[in-house]
Amino acid sequence: RLGVMWFHYSEPHRFSSSEIDAYQFYVNQAALACANARELQTLERMRKAAVALTTAEDESEILHQIAQNARDVMQAKVAIVWPYDSTYGHFTPERFAEYGIPEDLMGEFLRDVPRFEPLSRVLLKNGWISVEEVNSQEAACCLDEDQCSLLLKAGVRSVLGEALRVGDENLGVLYLGFETPGVFRERTLETARRIEQQAALEGKDAR
Repeated sequence: RLGVMWFHYSEPHRFSSSEIDAYQFYVNQAALACANARELQTLERMRKAAVALTTAEDESEILHQIAQNARDVMQAKVAIVWPYDSTYGHFTPERFAEYGIPEDLMGEFLRDVPRFEPLSRVLLKNGWISVEEVNSQEAACCLDEDQCSLLLKAGVRSVLGEALRVGDENLGVLYLGFETPGVFRERTLETARRIEQQAALEGKDAR
């Protein structure tokens, strides 16, 4: 859904079937133009993200840039990248990278990073997860009460998580936090998958 279009007349008007058909054709064309414009904007943000990554020099900077790129392209509030060491089978809290977490909450987030490991392991197994409303009973299947409270303090109302993989190799997880609750539609998920693929390749190259 992209929006609505209204036609206003200054006096009463009876709409013929041919007028309704013409309006429907016009609305369909307008919707297509809006969708194409959004797609072009997304592609341009992804292009800028790819260019920005070429300036990163070390792994820490690359991971931070991946988080920033993901947040910018998806227009999220917060993005978090948490690398996974597939050799030893564990996440590495010291390599945690983020973009958008409020500075006054950074210490609290860093202390809570290990508590996200069970969810992150589920994410690696399933490929992706979504929480459409952090402040709801639905969130309880993924997040505990303290985690929900921390996300809400950071201005996050919904969460989308993607596993970072290249082939069969698990490289980590990417979390995106959004300011509004909502359903993640196929177009959003497809864009997130493209971001995940780009991030996974860049993360592998950074090692």
